Amino acid sequence: PDLRSGIVAYSYVWFRGENLSVRKGGVAVVDAATGSLRWSALLPQSPADSNTPPSDPATDGVGVYVSVRDGRVFGYSAATGALQWTAG
Repeated sequence: PDLRSGIVAYSYVWFRGENLSVRKGGVAVVDAATGSLRWSALLPQSPADSNTPPSDPATDGVGVYVSVRDGRVFGYSAATGALQWTAG
């Protein structure tokens, strides 16, 4: 949690498909005081990371940062959830 900005960021895995064999990873931010969802976004995926969850996100109150197994890192706006940049 980032107590200065009042948010909690977390990553998740969403299972889909007939046998729940296809995973999609995402990141979300909730209000630290109320637990209300502020935003959620699915991560762009490649075949290398399609069956592994994303890392635990880090936040500085301005951005939310999460990586996936193939080394890519995604930076989202903590306030809006808009993807700001990618690396890797």
